[in-house]
Amino acid sequence: MRKIAVFVEGQAELIFVREFLLKWFNYNIDLECRNLFTDGQSHQAEFDFPISTAPIHVQVINVGGDGNVLSRMLGREQLLHNAGYETIIGLRDMYSEEYKKKVKNQTVDPAISELFKNGATVTIYQRAKQPDSMKLCFAIMEIEAWWLGIPTVWHSFDSTIQNQFADAFTRPESVFHPATLINKLLQSRHQSYKKHKGEVESIVSRISLQDYIDLRDSQRCPSFCEFVDHINT
Repeated sequence: MRKIAVFVEGQAELIFVREFLLKWFNYNIDLECRNLFTDGQSHQAEFDFPISTAPIHVQVINVGGDGNVLSRMLGREQLLHNAGYETIIGLRDMYSEEYKKKVKNQTVDPAISELFKNGATVTIYQRAKQPDSMKLCFAIMEIEAWWLGIPTVWHSFDSTIQNQFADAFTRPESVFHPATLINKLLQSRHQSYKKHKGEVESIVSRISLQDYIDLRDSQRCPSFCEFVDHINT
């Protein structure tokens, strides 16, 4: 059984990764979900999907903040390797307070994004015992941008919704704060998006395996393709 650990920054990301993995592996996956809000003991989250005979096991770990993802990955590395995990992946949003301080006019700056990614890679190779087995992925600018890149999600809400902010749907990784844009779109339909559990579940439940395949093949969201590549490798 192949074993992967995926560290995420919050509950929204945990729910998304769980639903993505279930569909990507056609529900033939042994899935554990954990909360790790300190450097101590992890605690079971409510989203486990146990199949002991599945060919792949993934533990998804919510660390409760974007700034905690890399430090928790490094802190748990030896424990995970001792438990047979071959690959350790982190997933966090590029959007953060640190990023906001470095850019002007709330625009996505690819050069700044590369600085963050390169800094994470340097830290991994300086501090990890097995750096080649560890990768931190940044969603540009949030995982919500990936949802903007899936037309069927928005057609299911309203067939005309993509007429608003059309560029955001064709170039979702150019949106500085995708979660805010999604909230604005849904408010016009008397709904909202504040990253609450039910709101996240409502959106990800509308995404099929084919939608994920189409998003990868479209190259609309290169950061999603990178994440998928690391899951598949």
